[in-house]
Amino acid sequence: MEKQFKIEKGIPVPERKGKSFLYPFEKMEVGDSFIFSNTYSRSIHSYASNAARNWKNHSPIKGVKDWFFTTRKIDNSIRIWRVK
Repeated sequence: MEKQFKIEKGIPVPERKGKSFLYPFEKMEVGDSFIFSNTYSRSIHSYASNAARNWKNHSPIKGVKDWFFTTRKIDNSIRIWRVK
């Protein structure tokens, strides 16, 4: 049996309230960096890379599509740099 869905019109999309607003990507200049996490794991490292990429892809700031970020493990922490 096929499930029935009610299609509704005129319902506004709520503002995004993602975690990317916690991180200072929009304030960064080339060469700037910040510690994303004081604990290293491969999954947290992946999460850091995804956070930067998702912010870049969804940011309303003009020209941000040309920005580039990189992440690295330093000691036991994860740091994100703006490289372009």
